[in-house]
Amino acid sequence: FTDNRTIAVDGEGKIYSSDYQGGRVQVFDKNGKFLTQWFVKDREAVFLSLTANRKGVVFVTQPGGKITTYDGSSGNML
Repeated sequence: FTDNRTIAVDGEGKIYSSDYQGGRVQVFDKNGKFLTQWFVKDREAVFLSLTANRKGVVFVTQPGGKITTYDGSSGNML
């Protein structure tokens, strides 16, 4: 991590974490073991907040109130 500011946990205990800027989300299991990483469409994106629901959907909030949703396992935009 360079400037980690956001973290979220889903219903399975997967941990999602991202730096403030760069568009990368890293995924860890509930014990902290690295599982995968994925990038949002805009790699210059600034993340204001990150949250996940029980089903593993990750919500990313960016400046201007923009909220995008992603499948937490694959990083595919929903």
